[in-house]
Amino acid sequence: MSGTRRYAAFVGVTGLLAAAIPAASAAVVAPYVNDFTVSADDFVLSQAGGGWTLDTSDSGTLGHQNTNGTGATLFAAAVQVDGLGGPADQAGDFVVSGTFSAGKLVGSFDYYSVVALSNADGFNSSTDSFYMFRHLHNQSQQLELYRIAGGNSERLIRIAAENIAVNTPYTITLTGTYIDTDNDQVNDALKLVGTVSRGSESWTLEFTDESPLTGSYFGMRDQNANNGAEVIMSWDSFSVVPEPAAGASVLILGTLLRRRRSR
Repeated sequence: MSGTRRYAAFVGVTGLLAAAIPAASAAVVAPYVNDFTVSADDFVLSQAGGGWTLDTSDSGTLGHQNTNGTGATLFAAAVQVDGLGGPADQAGDFVVSGTFSAGKLVGSFDYYSVVALSNADGFNSSTDSFYMFRHLHNQSQQLELYRIAGGNSERLIRIAAENIAVNTPYTITLTGTYIDTDNDQVNDALKLVGTVSRGSESWTLEFTDESPLTGSYFGMRDQNANNGAEVIMSWDSFSVVPEPAAGASVLILGTLLRRRRSR
């Protein structure tokens, strides 16, 4: 079975393994694409649960394997992007996307997610502000979109999707488009569309926020809820590109990935 499922909501005010990877300090400029065949130096990587591992062999991956045998661990990988974010009347549209796969998942709250417009690189739900679009493992409602602002975590919408199958690539994408809701010729809101796809199958949700967040950090935020069992999760690619149009964004992403892989 193949096809696309779409749901909508409107929200108002609301190779060589390197176990230790240094933190990044400089911002990048969109379009930004990393297929992890060279480095992850642009990212600030959390070191909890054993931290992240870069494998530059074959297609290249950035992943993690939880070493916390007693509970859940969050893994954050953040990159600061110049020229995106800021007030809605000045900010540029964007697409943040990545391809992930799991070697082993065991917990009901193992998940992969992309993060957009964070004000800090830790993606800390108690102190930071960001949007998070996540794909949960072993849940009846697998896709969730959150608006997290300084300790206030608001789930904007959740829908049923496919449970994450191991050793299977999925693409997760969050597109942000700034819009004018009161017809005064000035953008004042942000429409976010989240999609997860596997082959020809896809699931889509969307919401519009009239009080958009304004951070400049994007990235991945995963959780291993292993409780003593082995969990293996990895990303094959990650990108943040301007969104002039959906077709143009796909073309930009494909071109940049081909260029990086041909180096």
